[in-house]
Order: sequence, then C-alpha cells, then structure tokens
Amino acid sequence: MVKPSVMMFTHREDPPVTYTDPELVERLVEMVRDAGYEKIRMVEAQNIYGNWYDDRTVKNVMAAAGFDPKKYGYEVCDLTEDVEEYDYGGKLGKHIVGRAWRDADFRISFAKNKTHMSNMVTLAIKNIYGTLPMQDKAAEYHLKREWYAATIDNLKNFPVQFGLIDAVYSADGLLGFKGTAVPQHTKMVMASPSIVALDIVATRMMRIKPERSILTKLAIEEWGRPEIDLLGIGPDYVHPDWDNLLIKDWFARFVFKLLTRIRGRRPEVPDVLRKSYLYHLLQEKVPEFWQAASDVLEESYLSFNLAGIISNGLVGDKMDTDLFPRKKNLPKRLIDKSIANVAEGRKNRKSTRQSLREFYESLF
Repeated sequence: MVKPSVMMFTHREDPPVTYTDPELVERLVEMVRDAGYEKIRMVEAQNIYGNWYDDRTVKNVMAAAGFDPKKYGYEVCDLTEDVEEYDYGGKLGKHIVGRAWRDADFRISFAKNKTHMSNMVTLAIKNIYGTLPMQDKAAEYHLKREWYAATIDNLKNFPVQFGLIDAVYSADGLLGFKGTAVPQHTKMVMASPSIVALDIVATRMMRIKPERSILTKLAIEEWGRPEIDLLGIGPDYVHPDWDNLLIKDWFARFVFKLLTRIRGRRPEVPDVLRKSYLYHLLQEKVPEFWQAASDVLEESYLSFNLAGIISNGLVGDKMDTDLFPRKKNLPKRLIDKSIANVAEGRKNRKSTRQSLREFYESLF
C-alpha cells in the first residue's frame, strides 16, 4: 500500500511541487514489484477541495496528476468510497476506515516536502491524515474531532512501515502545502523505516524545531524519540534560502508581474535583512502565530472554508476547472452547512477557549 500526497493537486505542474511526483512514485512501484510483491495499491481519500469543486474523486485527481495505473500495474483505491465501521479507541473512537487501508500488509507514506500553516510541516506523518476517509475534513476532523489526535489514532491502529519524502523540488513559505510560485530545488529524496525519524530530520532541514510541529510532538510522546543514523548528508544540513514566512508566496508574484524578464527566478531576500535578528525572529514567530490562528479559524465551518479559499488566492493557485468545475450555489452551500454545524454543537466551549488561549500565547 503506497500513500502519496496527491489530493492538494489543482493543475498539472512541471516540476510537481504541490503533489508527490508520479515518476518517483511509479518508480517505487517498479522496485517493489522487482522485489517480488505483486498486489500493489495506491491510496488516497477525498479532501476539502470536494466542498468547492466537482469530480474530485481520487481516481480523477490521480489521473489528472499523471498517474498511470494501467501502465505500471497497480490499483488505485479511493478510501472515501469503500468504508467500514471501525473502533479506533482513543479520541477518534468509533468511526469508519477505508477497507484497503485497513487490510494492507505493508504501508508506505510517500510525502511531498512542504510547509504547513497549522502543523508547521506536512511530511510523512501528516500525509497519513489524508487516509482518514471522510471527504469534508473540515466538518469531520476539525470541527467534530481534533485532526491531529485522529491522525495519531489512525497510525496506532494501522502502522506505517516505511516513509519517503519527495524533496527534489519543495514548497516553502507559510502556505507551502498549497504550492508556491517559485519552487525550491532541494535535490533529494529522503527515506526511513521510521516516519517519526524521517519527519524530525526533514523538519530540521527547514530550520524548524521538530517539536514545534504538533504531529511530530505527539508522535514522539507516543512512540519515543528514535535514534537516528544519517546516510548521505550531514547532521547540520539545512535547505539554503529556506523561508517559513509568507514572503515568497506574494512577493514572488508581485516581482514576476512587475519584471516579467526575471520570470522563473527566485526573488532574493536582501542579505542585510536575512542576517538581521528581526528576520530570524519573524521566521520563528510568524509560523507559530499562524499555527495558533488556524486553530481558531477551524472553530467555525464558514471561517475554515473561507480561509481555505482566500489562501488559494494568496499563493496564486489555479484549479483546472475544465477537469474540476466549481460547485453551483457554493455560498449557499457553505452557509447552510455552517448553520447546521452550529446547531449540532460539534465543538464544545472548552476547545474554543483552548484555541483562543494558544493564539494569545503565540503573540508573545
């Protein structure tokens, strides 16, 4: 079972930055088959883009991204469409599971190297959040449940035996999980039998302390901090010119529009600014601020969806609406669902108070 990171796909990219490169994933399929394994499945579950666009099934999205199951002889499984009730225990409790994910003998997480506003990073552990089967993840795993606890409960019940990260090209900036105007050519693929170790190393390369990611912190608490042996790279390596701020997302597009002759080049932060104390303070505090702010936003179904739509505009993301048409009557759909969520009382006051407290603490 291979879980790539694909469902944030909006349009075909060259090079792929928002999603795991199909060439890498399908080369892995060939290697697994060469090792004697014949039943190979690729899995994903539908995500929040299905709130705003039609035809967002896993098979449709993977085909649009360039995956070719017929040529490489694997099966694509949509975990949203084939589910069964399952008791996870923990905070997730009685829920549903995609049968293909449940029945796998060996699970591989093949993530993309990206930043993330509510988890700092989205790597091999966060990639497994995408196997939770409900399509409307805003309603089911943010309002109704805590997404990070659900991810850890999922991993406790269905362990991942190997992890890889496609970091040939990477997406930095605060909204890297939605792509970037100027990819980072980080020129590597990372791999480990421990997805916790893998995420620790990949996070350090982004100049982020691993425990700042809530998922990495919870994983260390649950399974302990792994001993890590590095092969192929030194322990002090960090990606050059990496930004965890929003600078590149909007500044790059502004520069490209103003000076079209430099299109394709990465806009450089002035060296005097990059070396300043203020710049390094912002690199650390701004992502922490937005991590806490995103928890506050998710307390409301409407604000969660609006923030998602607005952030798409900030990174210049363009959905291929020929493949995935916009849903009709979207404002009414969002308002009706928001009213229903409030009526159901899906988030208790304690959760809201905790989110507001963490947001306040992030300011200082």
